[in-house]
Amino acid sequence: MSNIRHILRLHTQNQTQSEIIVQTGIPRFTLKKYIKDFKDNKLTFAEINELSDKDLEELFVKPENKVNEKLQTLYNLFPKIDKELKRKGVTRTLLWEEYKSKYPDGVGITQLQVET
Repeated sequence: MSNIRHILRLHTQNQTQSEIIVQTGIPRFTLKKYIKDFKDNKLTFAEINELSDKDLEELFVKPENKVNEKLQTLYNLFPKIDKELKRKGVTRTLLWEEYKSKYPDGVGITQLQVET
């Protein structure tokens, strides 16, 4: 039986997310994604249960998306950021402020704040 089918069966039997995680070993993030997709698809469990394992996989497991444009722009700036950070008085916050002035719709500062 598909793990997805088992997870959704437990969900429709009003099992808590914690109980489902213990029983299946699935990560919490993945469980939440499956439940959200289940609700978004507006299918009943009976309809889900009639699908083949392959069809279930196609419905719930989507290939990883390409890195979105905002992140790709930031990634392309990393070599420059690394070089700038070696200069005296240059901080991540300063570089992020410069980045945001150039790319107002860019990523937030938390994606630039990495422990070193």
